[in-house]
Amino acid sequence: MMSSHIPRRSRRCFTCQTRKKGCDLRVPVCGQCQRARLNCRGYSNEVVWLDTQTTLQENTGTGRRRGKNSAASTLPGASIIQADSLTRTARRQRLGGSFWSVFLPGGQQCSGKSLPFCPGSWTNAAMQLQDGEAALCSIVLALGSGFEAASCKPGVSSAEQRLLKLQTIWLYYRAIWHLKDAAKSPHMLQSDGILATTKLVQIYEMYFGQGFQGSSRDNASRLYATVSTIFVRTTLSINEGDWRTVPWQFSSKDPKDILTDILHEIVSLLKRLNQLRAAGGSAEKRDELLVEAAGVKRALQLWFSDLPADAKVFDYTTNASVPSEIASDRQLSFLYLVTLYWVACMLIDTTAGFLELVNTDKERHRSVEAGHETITHSSEAANPNLKTDKGEDDAHTECEMQEMAVLDASKGYAYKIAHTMHLMRGPQVGICFYGMCVVPISLAFSLLTALEPAAQMSEERQILSSSLAGHALYSWVSQFAEETENPMARLEHEKARRLRWWTKC
Repeated sequence: MMSSHIPRRSRRCFTCQTRKKGCDLRVPVCGQCQRARLNCRGYSNEVVWLDTQTTLQENTGTGRRRGKNSAASTLPGASIIQADSLTRTARRQRLGGSFWSVFLPGGQQCSGKSLPFCPGSWTNAAMQLQDGEAALCSIVLALGSGFEAASCKPGVSSAEQRLLKLQTIWLYYRAIWHLKDAAKSPHMLQSDGILATTKLVQIYEMYFGQGFQGSSRDNASRLYATVSTIFVRTTLSINEGDWRTVPWQFSSKDPKDILTDILHEIVSLLKRLNQLRAAGGSAEKRDELLVEAAGVKRALQLWFSDLPADAKVFDYTTNASVPSEIASDRQLSFLYLVTLYWVACMLIDTTAGFLELVNTDKERHRSVEAGHETITHSSEAANPNLKTDKGEDDAHTECEMQEMAVLDASKGYAYKIAHTMHLMRGPQVGICFYGMCVVPISLAFSLLTALEPAAQMSEERQILSSSLAGHALYSWVSQFAEETENPMARLEHEKARRLRWWTKC
């Protein structure tokens, strides 16, 4: 790799050359710019990088000959690597930079150390492919324009804001048009650029679409679909069969891939538990699910024990000094994986706890019915008008107390998630990672809402509530949490139970 300066005809500074004014050639700042109070851009030429690492090709005599007065010459086998400012227009450079700087942690690509743990490593490929894919370039510009419109300062006029919004919509529809053209070509449809485009289209729908409800109606948002699989207890086709084996035929799975497989097992377990509840399964079926739940729990513990030591510093119950801020993207990746681990523990513990309660409930109901029948016969002989349903009320009360005890045992995981919320905000995190944290935030919110009275919010629940408020770009996360929370308080009992993953079979 070597550098070469671009030839210039003028000796003036760049500022005077742009203004078409004379220049006194003073250094380091020319007198013209100093008197006009302008920023003097200096005299140094721009640099073009030449790739000289390629194998030198033999001169075959087929190349085009240049004249004697040619200003540029190339080395055999060398290719010019231009700067971004030369390959992109100013508008593309500004809007694309606005999106990636807000979306990525610190506006930087994922480093090599964080790739095995980072769930957002696909953004590295998207940044490299955006100049060659029309659809990918359009959706990146649409997101950049949308973020600029959402973060306009108070001094910006309403006309400019309206123009930015119209530009965002136009760029989005242009990306969809390019996707439509790509769908007609089997070769383009299987390219990595189109896959990255569909991912960014989902992100656009989440932030600037018709809320997460609009995304869920046409299955455009995979993130909301993932959360929905937990609430409605269904599995996705992309989590089964060859999808879990073929991509890793020639390489081992990273920690994030292993955790994803465990989460899929939990969702499958919830689905089977739902089917068992609907069909009124036998005790043997419930015992099989208990054994499977215990196996998933052991897999979770083994996965967590294999993590590096710097991934286990976020638990406030075992570490006296939890980090006050994110130091690197590797640490941010660890934080996201650990919060998902706590969510998985919360799901599997509540599921196993309620499975263990089922047999106890059935035995209690049988004993209550037998006792109720005995008491009824003796009471009717003494007093025909006496009602004897006290045993059923006591059994129902005891059952609810045991359910709350199971939930209370899993409350510690929700508290751990709440105590890491201060690490999930800010420019060093990026909207990409904060958006992925909607899963642990919403589930922790649901559990604490079910356990705590509305008038007596714990400190951890207040942390979750306050962290969701504020910036306009995070409003969709707050809206999602409210939609998850409100049915617990305002819907009928049976309808609310269907929204909980911990409903008993």
